[in-house]
Amino acid sequence: MLNVDSESLKPANGAPELLTLDELASSWKISKSTIRKWIRQGKLKPVRLCRRVLISHEEAQRFCRENQ
Repeated sequence: MLNVDSESLKPANGAPELLTLDELASSWKISKSTIRKWIRQGKLKPVRLCRRVLISHEEAQRFCRENQ
């Protein structure tokens, strides 16, 4: 389903290992609404900090592996 190089999702040195929906959508070249749909369907597990919805680097890699 996704043709994404998981290396492109690696955080830079010292950067947090959480991605915003904007960052993930841009990296995967898909819309934020698609990511939200996958979260609602339980396919992608978010980290919620207050009102922010973030995706861990590890979760993004897991999702890529399982959906290639």
